[in-house]
Amino acid sequence: MKCEDLMIGDLVYHHNEVVRITGIGQNLVTYIYYHYVDCEVSEIEPIPLSEEILEKNGFEGSPTRDLFIEMNLWETCALEVLPSEGSWIVRMCNAKANKYIYKYNKINLYIKYVHELQHALRLFGIKKEIKYEM
Repeated sequence: MKCEDLMIGDLVYHHNEVVRITGIGQNLVTYIYYHYVDCEVSEIEPIPLSEEILEKNGFEGSPTRDLFIEMNLWETCALEVLPSEGSWIVRMCNAKANKYIYKYNKINLYIKYVHELQHALRLFGIKKEIKYEM
């Protein structure tokens, strides 16, 4: 991985342990594992995104996984995650009741890893912490 691929808060592997990034330098990243640990970014591995991870984090349905987010009293958004040839498509729809009506704006992102899903959630302004246990 490269430092520019990461953000503070991202979940990644370091020596087969799941860690959350707390700092990013030029070639180093920091995480907390009982204490602060610095390591070379080359030692960091991404966590592949799976249906099991989506399900454990509240995404429902199959094969399309949906997460519904109430934005305010009048609007509910659907974050859809669809499998696509070795990766996932993340799509934000701006209305739960009308998510299959194509007049609504949709944004597609192609992702493979948990940290990329975390980036998509932040991009869409969704404050949801992704949980992952080994």
